[in-house]
Amino acid sequence: MDKLLEKHVVARFISLVLAFFLWLSVVNEQNPEIDRTITLQPQLRGLPADMVIIEEVDPVSLRLRGRRNDIFEVGAEELEVYASLSGVGEGENEIEVRVGRQPAGIKVMEIIPAHILVQTEGIIQEQREIQLSLKGEPAEGHALGEKHFTPAQVIVEGPRGIVEEIARVVARLDISEAVNDIQEVVLLQALSRQGSVLNEDVIIRPEVVEIKIPVMELPSKVLEIKPHITGEAAEGYQVDEVVVVPTELRVYAPLEVLDQMSQLETVPIDIEGATADIILEPRLLVPNEIQLPFNRVRVTVMVSEKTGERKVREVPIKINNLEEGLAAELDSGIIDVTIFGSSNQINSLQPRDITAFVDTNNLGVGQHRLKVRLELPFGIQRIAVDPEEVTVTITEASRG
Repeated sequence: MDKLLEKHVVARFISLVLAFFLWLSVVNEQNPEIDRTITLQPQLRGLPADMVIIEEVDPVSLRLRGRRNDIFEVGAEELEVYASLSGVGEGENEIEVRVGRQPAGIKVMEIIPAHILVQTEGIIQEQREIQLSLKGEPAEGHALGEKHFTPAQVIVEGPRGIVEEIARVVARLDISEAVNDIQEVVLLQALSRQGSVLNEDVIIRPEVVEIKIPVMELPSKVLEIKPHITGEAAEGYQVDEVVVVPTELRVYAPLEVLDQMSQLETVPIDIEGATADIILEPRLLVPNEIQLPFNRVRVTVMVSEKTGERKVREVPIKINNLEEGLAAELDSGIIDVTIFGSSNQINSLQPRDITAFVDTNNLGVGQHRLKVRLELPFGIQRIAVDPEEVTVTITEASRG
């Protein structure tokens, strides 16, 4: 009986073992262990207070292993990957990546890469002078007094590379049309060498400055404007008139400066070789203390050809339109002509360039007193002819 019972227990144990292995086989077939890779951004812990990370750290990949039903339910928030930055120095640091929290039943088989590069830079402080940047000008007839701002210096704090990039710390203030004393609290800006604002990357202590600027009303004086003309017009040309607009200007300055001024002069205007009008807008030359409503004027230099009179002597007279079969004779075959025109033209004119003639159209035999007519080059005007009339004797033409 005991032997039979013993055999029954053994058979039962064997059945259980077989059942377990059968179950294990089924589980391994239906829910096997598999690998899965997941990408995470490692947490950076323990960064020293006087350091800053200047470049973003690349993510790492974890190769996980677990049952298929479990491993695909794992989310990034259930895993913890970190790197300890305790004791890092400035520059490039190679830090080991470690695994913290992870779900039960899931194994981290590999971290790729196992080490990451962390670029750090020290946080530094520097003292900088404040520079005042003014926009616009006070109202006409007003000037700024001595500028005061508090504080005159500030501390800038931030990563070494950015602090060293700061070219200046600026307080910007618009003073356009100011007539009253200025008192403003202005936010400071840290500017790079290229002029970009670095305020988001650095701390400025204090971050504001109080600015006080007295605004004073200036004495005024009306001064005539004198164009400064240099050079000469081209040969045969002359300057007829120089017109400046406006002719005078009210200026503002301290009284001791105004007392020394009697007129305003432009920068030199060179007209050398000019043959036509010149129109320019030259600057006015004034001391720094002088305040102007504008500093350019309009100058017109009117240039024209020189003109004159000239007597051209012994101009021959022609006889025009004489009837066929007739002959004609002048009591004087030449005249003197006084003309007017540009100097260049009349000075080069020759007697042959002037046509003088009398018209005998429809005239018969006999003596006739005729007016001398002229044909002149373009631009030349007749002033006088000597004599104005000549006697023409018309006869029958000899046949032979």
